[in-house]
Amino acid sequence: MPRLITVVINEKNDMKPVKVLSQAKYGRPNLPQHSSLGIITTPTKNDIISGRGTHVYNHHGNINFMSLVKKYQSKHEVCPKSLKKVHSKEIYLNIRKLNPPGRFLKTYTNGNGRVGWVEMDYKNTILKIRQAMRDNELREMRIRQTLKNYAVREEDSKRVEESEQRQGTAIATN
Repeated sequence: MPRLITVVINEKNDMKPVKVLSQAKYGRPNLPQHSSLGIITTPTKNDIISGRGTHVYNHHGNINFMSLVKKYQSKHEVCPKSLKKVHSKEIYLNIRKLNPPGRFLKTYTNGNGRVGWVEMDYKNTILKIRQAMRDNELREMRIRQTLKNYAVREEDSKRVEESEQRQGTAIATN
């Protein structure tokens, strides 16, 4: 059975093997996408890519990930802090159950430019999911506040209009 090596990159861009993972246990995608060092050259459609920009935002895996985050958001907002990590683990497991299994990837550069991606470790993956949950919660709060402010402004403008109309009729009758 093929085995994959998870690689961690430190500040000096040194690559150090951390663990050898069984493909059967973790359901890794096909090996041709990986070099011998664990660098992923082509992310699958279910992979979640870290980073910024439209290529990251529009990647199928990232879109699927954000829809899962939104799905769990209502549960996440009302549960106690001790249970919030459970939702992150459920999202992680949902991503891993896809075919091919989704992975959380970060860009790997070797000093000469981008080479590919490496898989994030479990701890950082859970942290990324929890951050996405918080970011989505803030985004939803801002949207609700904006809609509330808009409604208040609409009511204020109606009151001003009514007041101006009353003043206009009062002036006309005098």
